[in-house]
Amino acid sequence: MIFFLILFTLISCKSVEYQNINEVSPDIKNNFFISSDGYSHSLKTWVSEEKSNYVIIAVHGYSDYSNAFDIPSEHFNKFNIDVYSFDLRGFGSNIDNGTWVDPQLHEKDIIEFIDIIIDKNIGKKIFLLGESMGGVLVINSIIDKKRLDIDGVILVAPAIWNFSEKNFFKSTFLSVASFLLPNLTVEGSSLIKIEPSDNLEMLREFSRDPKVVHKKSLKSLNGIKKLMDSSYKNFVSYLNLPTFKTLLIVPLNDQIIPRKPLIEIIDKESFKEQYSSNQLKIAAYEGYYHMILRDIDGTRVTNEIKDWIVKPNSLNFKVSSANSLEQIMSKPFYHELD
Repeated sequence: MIFFLILFTLISCKSVEYQNINEVSPDIKNNFFISSDGYSHSLKTWVSEEKSNYVIIAVHGYSDYSNAFDIPSEHFNKFNIDVYSFDLRGFGSNIDNGTWVDPQLHEKDIIEFIDIIIDKNIGKKIFLLGESMGGVLVINSIIDKKRLDIDGVILVAPAIWNFSEKNFFKSTFLSVASFLLPNLTVEGSSLIKIEPSDNLEMLREFSRDPKVVHKKSLKSLNGIKKLMDSSYKNFVSYLNLPTFKTLLIVPLNDQIIPRKPLIEIIDKESFKEQYSSNQLKIAAYEGYYHMILRDIDGTRVTNEIKDWIVKPNSLNFKVSSANSLEQIMSKPFYHELD
């Protein structure tokens, strides 16, 4: 009987596939980003009142959506920095909310969106920002595309994590469980108690937001695990030899993504020898959490990102980036797997 129940589950659970049946030219229409296969992504834009010379394309994290950048974007706009962000497939206001799709589709969408924003903002400097899982997708897009016409990359608490290498039995269990029961959902708050931010009001709104994916399918959890596993080498490659001016934001009280996978990268001599280059800057923030741009004092971080974009020699930014490697390696850990 159990065998037949499992077999029925496997047969009845279908993956969502997107076929390029109706090829269209990627475009922005009525607050939607239309990708080349006709998929409509919900889109948010924060445009400065005065003419802007800078644009940030922001890619959100796992279970989140474009609203993640509402708080920091209001501050960016004060300094004439425009922000654009669309809901990745399976997230936010999109029709397939809660569905896990092939990450290569996300990367395709990101690259197409970058091209649209560049065409609509001729002469402006374009920066690509990825938060958490968004940081993974940003790095993968850069590695796969090789050449992008952007001016810089901002990685905010990116999901740098070779999970399966460090957690073989947990990884194997998740792989098997997701194969047998891909649509079985679990709620994060029922699994483990963590603090993603110190901004309790924001977290209350986040927990009630129906556009946030609160119940994750096993297929989705296994998908993000595989995405982080496969992208870890890309992070190693990119951080050792960044192809763009890059800012890496590391919250030291991150309870979502462990810090040790990053330490394994920056503690190697090959990394230390080239880190003096201005191509990569790392800023570590003690007392800040995974959702750092939405923390109570997140405006400080947003302001320093602004400084890095507009005036990189700012004293404020220099303070946060000073001794950052030492802080990352020596400060107390807050993730249970660190």
